Amino acid sequence: MKRKVNLLLALILCFTFAFPATNALSATTRYECENMTLGGQYAGKISSPFTGVALYANNDYCQTGNITWNNTQKTISIRGSSSNSNTATVVVKMNGNEMGKVNFTGTTPTVQSFTCTPQSGSYPVQLIVTNDNGTWDVYVDYLEISDTSSGGGGTSGNVYLTFDDGPLNGNSPTLINNLKSAGCSQATLFVWGNRISSNQTGWNAYLNSGFSLQNHSWTHSHMTSWSYQQVYNDLQQCNQAIQNAGKPKPTKIRLPYLESNSTIQQACSALGLSIVSPNVDTQDWNGASTQSIVNACNNLQAGGNPLMHDGYQTTNSAIATIVSNLRNRGLGFAQY
Repeated sequence: MKRKVNLLLALILCFTFAFPATNALSATTRYECENMTLGGQYAGKISSPFTGVALYANNDYCQTGNITWNNTQKTISIRGSSSNSNTATVVVKMNGNEMGKVNFTGTTPTVQSFTCTPQSGSYPVQLIVTNDNGTWDVYVDYLEISDTSSGGGGTSGNVYLTFDDGPLNGNSPTLINNLKSAGCSQATLFVWGNRISSNQTGWNAYLNSGFSLQNHSWTHSHMTSWSYQQVYNDLQQCNQAIQNAGKPKPTKIRLPYLESNSTIQQACSALGLSIVSPNVDTQDWNGASTQSIVNACNNLQAGGNPLMHDGYQTTNSAIATIVSNLRNRGLGFAQY
């Protein structure tokens, strides 16, 4: 009898690992596109630039099995690329509704994200092409769904990875891709407002990231000698630029140069902006090495945030190790 029970348990375990359930979400769940159901006239599996799926024409799609949803906000992340230098678009549908879309420009794979709140129920996620004009194909690697409210599921609490001074065309896409590739689905980007117009590639990466976009002022000036109205107008202009892009009104601000006085604080309060001061200064702005940046972030505690910047290769290179080290300490990730 004992041998029969042991054999039965072994069979159950084998079945469980061979056929994982797709109808419930953990903090972050990844679905490989090559394992999804394909549809449309031309959709097919590929082995380059990654193992995944190519969607060649309108109504080509790949689709998960049924997933159980509970009307909570999720971060939807997709890794993919265009077949050429043109921008390729993937629409995400759930239960017949378009929940969002992601854009891939160029042949280098990147991770693009957005947040949404699926209705309660059990139904699949479909990645579909709907606006093909014959100038591009899209390649998709995986779909990742994260519980936005979980902050990454840290058993010892969450930290807030924060980055100032973007957007920047030459760095923002890399920074965001490194965060997503490391498994960090939540971070906060403090926006330098008057950089937006000349850094549209970086700005689009911000808008598609699913990360929180908060205020870092419009001009990034030394404001301690300014009048109340000057400070107010500068910060309001940055708020408005973020809202004009369809994002929520900022509620947080990282002050330029971390400089503050009673006038600045009054303007922030009038705009509903809480000042976020860093708990750790990585010194990335001062030429710190990648290892020094990692070491500084090792001192983060639950609820803390580091001073880091969008713009330094040393910071980009530190991301994977920072995320891994924090997770190994039982910490997860949240965003303001």
